[in-house]
Amino acid sequence: MPHPSRIYPSDEELGKRNDDYRPKRVNSWLGWRTRLMQYRKRRIVALLVAGFFTWVIWTSTLGSSGIGPLGHQVGKVARIVTNMPELQDDGTDPIEPTGPPPRITDEEALRAVEHYFSGPIRFFRLADSLHAISKTYGHRTSNRNVLFAAANLKSAGTLLPMACEMAKTKRNFVHIAIMGRDGLTLQELKEINGINDKDCSMYWHDARPDYSKWSTDGRMSVSVSAGLNHMNQYMHPQALFIDGSSQEDAYFSKAITTKANTYDIPIIKIPDGKLEDFRWATRLDSGSLNAWYKPVVDILVHAPPKASGSLIRLLRSLEKADYSGLPPPRLTIDLPPDAEEWTKDFINKFVWPPRSAEEQKDPRKRNELRLNHRIARERVSPEDASVRFIESFYPSKTSDSHVLLLSAQAELSPRWYHYLYYTMLQHHYSPYQPVKPSQLAGISLENPSLHLDGSTSFKSPAVADVQDEWYSKYSEDSAVPFLWQAPNANAALYFGDKWAELQSFLTHRLVASNHAKAAGGSSQKKKLISSTQPAWTEYLLELMRIRSYGLLYPGTSDSSDALVTVHRDLSRPAEEFDRPPSDSDSADESDSSEAFVPNPEDKGILLAAESLPFGDAQPASQAAALPLHALLPFDGELPELPHIPMLSYDGHLVKSPFVARSAEDLIEEEYEASLSEDDPDAAPSSSRPSSAAVLASRFARTFRTTIGGCTSTDATRVRKVVSGSARDLFCFDDGTDNQFEDPSRVDKSGEPMPPVDPKDSWTRWGEVDEEAEKAKNEQARREREAKDRADGKGIKWQDVGKPGWDRLPTVEEAAGGRAGGDEVAEAVQAANA
Repeated sequence: MPHPSRIYPSDEELGKRNDDYRPKRVNSWLGWRTRLMQYRKRRIVALLVAGFFTWVIWTSTLGSSGIGPLGHQVGKVARIVTNMPELQDDGTDPIEPTGPPPRITDEEALRAVEHYFSGPIRFFRLADSLHAISKTYGHRTSNRNVLFAAANLKSAGTLLPMACEMAKTKRNFVHIAIMGRDGLTLQELKEINGINDKDCSMYWHDARPDYSKWSTDGRMSVSVSAGLNHMNQYMHPQALFIDGSSQEDAYFSKAITTKANTYDIPIIKIPDGKLEDFRWATRLDSGSLNAWYKPVVDILVHAPPKASGSLIRLLRSLEKADYSGLPPPRLTIDLPPDAEEWTKDFINKFVWPPRSAEEQKDPRKRNELRLNHRIARERVSPEDASVRFIESFYPSKTSDSHVLLLSAQAELSPRWYHYLYYTMLQHHYSPYQPVKPSQLAGISLENPSLHLDGSTSFKSPAVADVQDEWYSKYSEDSAVPFLWQAPNANAALYFGDKWAELQSFLTHRLVASNHAKAAGGSSQKKKLISSTQPAWTEYLLELMRIRSYGLLYPGTSDSSDALVTVHRDLSRPAEEFDRPPSDSDSADESDSSEAFVPNPEDKGILLAAESLPFGDAQPASQAAALPLHALLPFDGELPELPHIPMLSYDGHLVKSPFVARSAEDLIEEEYEASLSEDDPDAAPSSSRPSSAAVLASRFARTFRTTIGGCTSTDATRVRKVVSGSARDLFCFDDGTDNQFEDPSRVDKSGEPMPPVDPKDSWTRWGEVDEEAEKAKNEQARREREAKDRADGKGIKWQDVGKPGWDRLPTVEEAAGGRAGGDEVAEAVQAANA
């Protein structure tokens, strides 16, 4: 057998191995070098990327604070840092400085160095003064305590004269709290500010913590909060006065404001340089000051047609008035259908409330001006005009929401808002008045010069008409504030409950007119108010005569002290009474004095026939430079309501409903009321001034029978009166029950008795209330225990248990050391525990 290699001798590939087809092996050194180059490129790229990110991070953190070598900052020029001294201007070398280095000039940094202590807080001098005020009844939430607090000595010097003057009025217990860092003693502080304890009887409290001079702002802030907490437990201040200027320490203002808001203590901040303007606040009692932020005033301006100049003058006076330190009022303007272009341009730029130039740039502060634009162009009847105007406002809270009506002819004094606020707090919010202001309808800013008919000159009451000996030291001809049963539409504020009652009265009055018209009768009445005044004042006059309401007028001495100036140089009738233009008016001027024929749609009111004379141009008030107390009579001291004289709607002096009636007065009133019940305007039989209550009773009976739809029997019965409602003046068969008072609950004077005390042990039906009897016995037991604890201490307890035995003493009684002193206070507190 031949060898395998010889079987196919012609095949050249015969016998070759498969390895011959493999690629040739490359040199090992060349392969390693190629791979190394590939790895090196990747590493270089990675290092470059990492270096870039490192540079970005370094420049954004270190470079932004100037620590980098060149001080680079994003978007800023590089700051080259070098340790080489710079040459002088003349090219010579700089001189080496000698002496100590300059001190820190930054105030914040300096404070951080001086005020470093932030340890625990302790009050070493506060406890003694708080334990010494037991006579002020500070344990009660309602008392007569008023607190003045300050941290900066300059702020304390600003507040101390105001606190001293308040202490002299003896209406409140005045407390002074020093809560700052200064190391002056209280005696040194008194001597520096000229305070004498004999003239200014005040309670001083050193509420500075230990190490106050070296304390940090945070520690002092906590100290202020803690100090007010202790004072609130022992004092319960009804109001807190602080300095509102920038000189007061920031930590104090912020901390005390936050803490006072927690305890619902109203903070009264005296603006910078306004101490003299707020002098009137020292005449208020603690109850009035406690209501500092309660009143909400809505200004309502009714702009007549074609009176752009008058409206702009009024708005500018509103803008220039002083609202500092007080909650600003809200403003609503009622524009006519055809408002002029310059009026619109002025209102577009008008901002309310007034702000400084810096505040106007703040986008967070919005313009709170509200506008109403009337649509109807045709002339409306007096009845429709009254409805449209009165329904333009309704109080959100009848006790605190009030409306101020302003005529476009008015120009206000810069002090008008301070007077309005002062009078509101004194007569409407004070809980310590001798009488309730239930017959006070509102406050007028205008001093009248004419009677309601617009033609008879008006004579204001004087000091001789005030029934109080305290005012005898003034001249008998001096002007005084007075009450007048007459509405005012030029510049007057009406309280919310009275405005709600006016809406209720007008609602039922229109229903009564419709009933009379359906029965074929007439509801027209004699017009008593001039046609220069709007029609709604007639309805308000009726209500004021029925309820014996009075509007308080300021009684300023002359026009230079006026709170408002009414420009009557271009006076014209109200829109609803304005004579419609016609061709005959210009053709025949001789008929201009003829009686104006009423429009058939003018229901309920007879229009005035006389032509209206143009008044003289009134000078603007010059009261801008004087503080409020210098403008008012008696150096800004407001008389109490029982001492203020009152005039009837026709200008006759009457006995005020705020004066307590004696038995003789009641007998005379019953006799006067029985003389002529059909004539409400009958003159009194005696020379004494008639009582406003008698006149109101007469007019109410006549109104109920002639307009209210009541019979003569129902008109004399005592009806239930609900606050804010006039339903008791009308007799409609609307299914309303309990319209009349129970005869057993009516006294001899015809007035309803107060409601039955729920704590009384005997119910209305003569049944014994076991729970009330148990509570009454428990109270008697506590009183006996208080008497037993007081035995042996020389306390006279003959008055304990009688009505008012645990009443709040007056400042004079407490200062004079009323019998019992601290022991009485402790016993009363224990009895009420």
